Amino acid sequence: MADRYDAIVVGSGHNGLIAAGYLAKAGKRVLVVERRSIIGGATVTEEPWPGYRLSTCSYVCNLLLPEVVTDLDLVRHGYEIRPFDPQYFVPFPDGRSFMSSLDGAKTRQEIAKFSVRDVGAYDAYWDMWDRIVARMRPLLYRPAPSWAEIERAFAGAAGEEDWRTLTRLSIAEVLDRFFESEQIKAPLSTGGVIGVNAGPRTPGTTYVKYHHLIGSVGGHQGAWGYVRGGMGTIADALATTCRLAGAAILTDAEVAEIDVADGAARGVRLSDGRRFSADLVLSGADPQRTFLQMVEARHLPTELVDGVKRIKSKGSVVKVLLGLGELPNFTAMPGTAVGPQHTGGIVINPSVDYLEAAWDD
Repeated sequence: MADRYDAIVVGSGHNGLIAAGYLAKAGKRVLVVERRSIIGGATVTEEPWPGYRLSTCSYVCNLLLPEVVTDLDLVRHGYEIRPFDPQYFVPFPDGRSFMSSLDGAKTRQEIAKFSVRDVGAYDAYWDMWDRIVARMRPLLYRPAPSWAEIERAFAGAAGEEDWRTLTRLSIAEVLDRFFESEQIKAPLSTGGVIGVNAGPRTPGTTYVKYHHLIGSVGGHQGAWGYVRGGMGTIADALATTCRLAGAAILTDAEVAEIDVADGAARGVRLSDGRRFSADLVLSGADPQRTFLQMVEARHLPTELVDGVKRIKSKGSVVKVLLGLGELPNFTAMPGTAVGPQHTGGIVINPSVDYLEAAWDD
């Protein structure tokens, strides 16, 4: 294997593989180095028990941009996704249930079971998100935006209000603004706290909700879906694109150090002593591992090192993988044969207060 490349990508998670794919298709000589013996990072399918192939970290897909799927020809290489439908099923303690569908008319019928007023509010709620997503979407395709670019995207009184909603309000505040029914607010609130160390009444959780809506599946904005073969299929498809474009992917290759010379990254040194050089090094590792471990602090501005040290990355998620003898049998919708209650997301959360109490605990 050559030891000189145009670019070295540290980590074979989906972000690293996407970067490698674009660089390789642009004619660059690219090397991806992966610590583990399998590729994928958090986008991986593994077999922890014989016969159970599971997405052991990330588990559903929404944020993979359609442009990436097209540009890197992922469908041809095995990427296939089935949208949640229903999007989620919510059984309540009183025996009732709520089901949100990709079919807007069906969802409105479900909402009407709890509040006729909230049917109209549902449209206004999505109008708000469509407006915010439209403001933010152009910024996704560019380097991190400057404050001037953000101000332009949210110009005017209406824009300033959208920015305040997006960045300052809790998801509970936003839902209280639109809906009266707890049964409608309850499932909508969960997207504001997934993956973040906060409760639904914590300011800023509206942004977390936005993060769960910016993607699309099958042309449905905000929809999520299951990937056939598990999330590792995404990494496998990306890796195929990379290799066909000439990129090399090296596993069992832990980076001990990013080499720096004359103020620039020049390559990597692996834990086993091997070295590879490049004009550009991209790291798919988190900022603290990248800047505080792989790059020595003496090579970096003090304010950058101090800022990275202050990043709060305390997790809040526990994932439990279960092999079930049969499908769940819900009081609100009985039966263990496959039904709509089983084919999307299942939300156990009867109210915003219930979710806030869980956060307090």
